[in-house]
Amino acid sequence: MNYTTTLIYTHTDYKYLWEISFDLLKVANPTDKYIVLLNKNHNSNILDYFKFDRIIEYDEILSYSDRILSCLIEIKETHVLFTHEHNIITNCEKKSIDKLFEYMKNKDIVRIGLYIWEYYENKPYINIYEDIGITRSDNSNEYPYSVSPSIWNINKWINILQTFPGKTYRNIEDQDVQRFCSKLNIYTLVPTEILGNIKKIISGFIINYYFQFIHLTHKGCFLSMSYHKELKDLANELIKIYNIDINHKF
Repeated sequence: MNYTTTLIYTHTDYKYLWEISFDLLKVANPTDKYIVLLNKNHNSNILDYFKFDRIIEYDEILSYSDRILSCLIEIKETHVLFTHEHNIITNCEKKSIDKLFEYMKNKDIVRIGLYIWEYYENKPYINIYEDIGITRSDNSNEYPYSVSPSIWNINKWINILQTFPGKTYRNIEDQDVQRFCSKLNIYTLVPTEILGNIKKIISGFIINYYFQFIHLTHKGCFLSMSYHKELKDLANELIKIYNIDINHKF
């Protein structure tokens, strides 16, 4: 399969975010196909927001990790870009994402996190293509397993989830999982500036220009806009455009 696929996890409890999240996804357009993971018996109009190629339903009785696992075994893709509805993708250079997919497949990489680990200085890195670089997440404190936007090798991801069943969205990033994943072939991005590229790096998470996202909620609440640093103005603008109540609880 030469096409690329985005896999989005959501729940009707977060329907409040669908319009802003999926509108911006249409503009960013990081991949060729889109699959959404959604709770069973949702009775929603999600396809009115985005024409997903496929909806895969999970059982709410399952834990977070087991929900994802139950969906992964149903797809034919070997690699996917995975994200949640509250990570609002604001900009994407598809050519760069395609290069990351291609490199992953050729090198049998487990995961590439689409963000920059803040302590990247002095770490060795691999220059994949032009200003695209990655560095190994070989320390459990670097969160080699992360729920943040990432490109995953499906079979390798299934193995991790089967090794750690019953995990919640919160404790799937605990140290038992991190120690296990630190031994795997997992990477995150490095800044374009260390590759000699002068294009601006956007902060929030530390983010490269070719894949930008806003982590809009945390623990059921909207984050303080100061959290987003250089993305603060964009976040505030989007909240006004979509008339979002920042006091909304999920």
